[in-house]
Amino acid sequence: MMLKQSLLVASTLLMAANAHLFISSPEPIPGSAPKDPLKDDGSNFPCHGVALPGSGGQSMAVGSQQKLIFDAGIPPPPATTTAGAPASETSKAVYQGGGNTAAHGGGSCQLSITYETDPQKVKLASAWKVIYSMEGGCPTNSLMNLNTGFDGPLGPYNAAVQCDDSYSNNFDCLNTFNFTIPEGVKNGQATLAWTWFNNVGNREIYMNCVAIDITGGSDDSTMSDFPDIYLANMGPAYG
Repeated sequence: MMLKQSLLVASTLLMAANAHLFISSPEPIPGSAPKDPLKDDGSNFPCHGVALPGSGGQSMAVGSQQKLIFDAGIPPPPATTTAGAPASETSKAVYQGGGNTAAHGGGSCQLSITYETDPQKVKLASAWKVIYSMEGGCPTNSLMNLNTGFDGPLGPYNAAVQCDDSYSNNFDCLNTFNFTIPEGVKNGQATLAWTWFNNVGNREIYMNCVAIDITGGSDDSTMSDFPDIYLANMGPAYG
């Protein structure tokens, strides 16, 4: 009991420094993946206002499987147990993991792509086509932030860990998602966007963007069979 109480105290002290999440793989465009949500007036949609590159990018072939991995961050300050706790509890080391713990009880995410680079046209939902959806469990199955204090197979932890980490309880952790570049996408330079609607907290939308170069697809696809990106929480223009 004392250990759990001390973890909750440590978690409370860390709330001010609690960091939101961003993706580490695929590697985002520099400047397009701050931890903050998009502005609630939509003024920095898409990609936090970063100009989308018209060339280069990470090569992704149609049919290839890719991984969506979230950055757990650097470890927070060490947690300590309350003075006077039983020896069996004070001797327990608390695994730190990463400091990007503001997972907001998970939520739902989409991966979308656009071939557009015009600053005005990329603001249209119709310019972004969804290639993969994660309904629930994104980026975590946990019902809270990841600095709350959890019991894992190797002992307690109170920070962000990947679900394949040996300390993870495989629930209060960061999921990795496998996605496939689908048939029907167009060859060439594109921008891949990750968007996240959090489950707990303010109604927000988070977005990171990746420059990609698609190969093995169609040269003339209109991608009309793919749905438009879902947008909300950014003022009247976006629902």
